[in-house]
Amino acid sequence: MYGMTHDESAAVPTVLVVDDDTGIRALIRAALWEDPYQVIEAANGEEALAALETQHPVVILLDLGMPILDGPEFVKAAHQRGVTPKICVVSSEPTGRAAASQLGAAAFLPKPFTIAEVRAVVASLVAGTEP
Repeated sequence: MYGMTHDESAAVPTVLVVDDDTGIRALIRAALWEDPYQVIEAANGEEALAALETQHPVVILLDLGMPILDGPEFVKAAHQRGVTPKICVVSSEPTGRAAASQLGAAAFLPKPFTIAEVRAVVASLVAGTEP
């Protein structure tokens, strides 16, 4: 798990990126670098649950298919712990949009995506509006 901030002491919204693809995590981190977010990363749902012990993300960008603990299992475990941040499912699966809806996700971002799309969906969710 990795974290990156502009200024650790600043009160900025935290975004948790959960994806087993290091390239996707790096792309999202780079897309959000210029925005005022603390970006933390997890390679699977288990790492993401561990991050929730110390971090309080406002938004989670969540892949569905991951080893160890997949997206749906992570959402179930997070809800059992009383953690309910806004989730954006990020998936290339043909059933991704339906799965996002079934999970109660606030948004869906299909892979491949653009930097502008990532920035727009995160900004909308942080602001409390639907993308």
